[in-house]
Amino acid sequence: MILFLVFISLPLLTILLIRYGYPFTTGAFSRTNPSEERTGILKQGCKFGLLLGAFFMALAPFGNVIPLPAALEALIDRLFAPVLLGITVGAFVGAGFRTQRLTGHLRTAALAGLIAGVIGFALFGLSFIVIDMVFFDIVRRQPEKILNFANSGYQDMRAFLFDSTVRAANVLTFVGGGVGAALGTVGGLLGNRKSLQKRTT
Repeated sequence: MILFLVFISLPLLTILLIRYGYPFTTGAFSRTNPSEERTGILKQGCKFGLLLGAFFMALAPFGNVIPLPAALEALIDRLFAPVLLGITVGAFVGAGFRTQRLTGHLRTAALAGLIAGVIGFALFGLSFIVIDMVFFDIVRRQPEKILNFANSGYQDMRAFLFDSTVRAANVLTFVGGGVGAALGTVGGLLGNRKSLQKRTT
């Protein structure tokens, strides 16, 4: 239960740390004041993170709760990874790009990507927690869940599914934040490059 509380609090803590804890300074080349920087980071990070999380949550039931025909499942397996990767990268780069263009600072692009990653992947993890608990009777019949439960040492499968999914969701959220920050920086560099090109033409 403690891990679940940690997981639920991660997005809020990330937003609060950036909103109240990050020491913003305005420099000679700043386009915005610190309050506008914070607003830009939070707005773009939350917007892209929520869109990505909604996309993840919409996909989560397919194959887990909603059975798919074998032919369709084979096609989805081939297309799923590249499409999912492309949309994820696009969301993080987009958050960084937009934030850098609004604020003129690369650090804000990284922070917007961080927020987008934490929110997007937290919602992704939450969708699997909800699926495992709400559709327990369906999920517990999946062969990989049966095998993992048999090797887990747990006596109750519901407790096993909850604990293992919450642990995975915590890791996923931290990884999502790191990847989001890195790709947000890439988006910020792209935004900065376009700004420089406009200035020189």
